[in-house]
Amino acid sequence: MKGFVARKPVWLVRPLGLSAVRKQAQLMELKTRRFYEAAVRRATDASIRQLRGDLAEEERKHVQKAKSMEAAAHTESDEAAKRRLFVLQVIQPGLAVSLCSLLE
Repeated sequence: MKGFVARKPVWLVRPLGLSAVRKQAQLMELKTRRFYEAAVRRATDASIRQLRGDLAEEERKHVQKAKSMEAAAHTESDEAAKRRLFVLQVIQPGLAVSLCSLLE
């Protein structure tokens, strides 16, 4: 489509950390959605308006999917932290006691 969003290649964005990539992806989704929404207003044909509206809706879904994936990642990291804490508080002291009794 004429006037579609121009982007710099992602690999040129420095530093290329996880938060920078997330921010860049959010910005890309926002700009693309706004482009499609503006294109809907300019379209005169009903089928073209419908298509562009569907594309804008898909961009909205991408944002929601990314948010749910991020929440799932936080949940996984919380579970990993709980496992580490259990090992440090329960398993490791038990092993130390067992080792001390073997050395006596």
